Amino acid sequence: MNTLAEKPVHGGDIWMAAAKYHLQPEQIVDFSASINPLGPSPMARAAIHEATALLNHYPEPQAASLRRALAGCLRIDEPCIVPGNGCMELMYLAVRVYEPRRIVCLAPSYSEYGMGSLESIPRQMIRLNPEDGFEVDIDEIDRRLIAGDMIFIGHPNNPTGRLLDEGQLQALAGLVEERDAFLVVDQAFLDFALPEASTAVSLAANSQRVLVLGSLTKFFALPGLRLGYAVAHPALARKMEKMLPPWRVNSLAIAAGVASLKDERFIQQTRSWLPLSRGQLADALQKIAGLNVFDSAANFILVNSCLSGRTADQIQEQLAPQGLLIRNCRDFEGLDEYYFRVAVRGMEENLRLAGALAEAL
Repeated sequence: MNTLAEKPVHGGDIWMAAAKYHLQPEQIVDFSASINPLGPSPMARAAIHEATALLNHYPEPQAASLRRALAGCLRIDEPCIVPGNGCMELMYLAVRVYEPRRIVCLAPSYSEYGMGSLESIPRQMIRLNPEDGFEVDIDEIDRRLIAGDMIFIGHPNNPTGRLLDEGQLQALAGLVEERDAFLVVDQAFLDFALPEASTAVSLAANSQRVLVLGSLTKFFALPGLRLGYAVAHPALARKMEKMLPPWRVNSLAIAAGVASLKDERFIQQTRSWLPLSRGQLADALQKIAGLNVFDSAANFILVNSCLSGRTADQIQEQLAPQGLLIRNCRDFEGLDEYYFRVAVRGMEENLRLAGALAEAL
């Protein structure tokens, strides 16, 4: 059973960094957490303020208004939506719902996949190759998947930023049906890749062997409120609801989520900003000798510093006193101490990071 001491380290802990480096939290530019730097949408901020008037009441038991808003945006039926107190709550629940014989994960991928069971479940890791940009190998998954497996796939994958195409998603859904297995597609960062990217939402709505996880905290910059959802076949969604408590999504999160989904101006602004800012940051990083920069469809970029001879820890120790945090990726299975991930932020902040990295190396 996992203990707190065994939990993997994640990015976004500005509080610990501020104490360690004798800074105020507001002095830190956090490239370790991949959150929309535009902040919450104006409509969400206004909705949160208005919702404070209802804090003396319980929230909607199953967040019905949020379910309706999500169903409209995702273009699926409401009974397929399961709102959650963050995407991770539903990620943990998935293991208890399916009760798999094995957990299958890609390496590298998000370290929380397969967590949530009190019993030890065997894990099977399928390593991705950095030589081909960590592309997902469907044929290798086909060779390794057996009955009772539960495979987690990030779409896009964290920390590599690689997307699956529609054919790969269809192939994976077919594999789990054929093998009597289960597929969980984590689309927490997919909003940053839309509308061009494919989605597994319709696959999940029509199969009890496919589950999609989504997040409203990254694209809409609401990590402090914790807000996520699952898309599932109605029968599976009902089972999940029975295993979850009522009132799990608070009133402020519901209000912010509904308003965010309606804010078309904010959505378009983010989708216009990201490709330009990501390209600028990637180009600036590629010009730094000793860095190998991987292509990404998400709002973060994976970097290998091996050729520089400097580890991610050593680089972070030089950047942190300047108030710059990066995500050391040594705790991702399949990556070593030379890998780190940086979030895409505003252009001025991106150039500040690139300049500090060039000086550090």
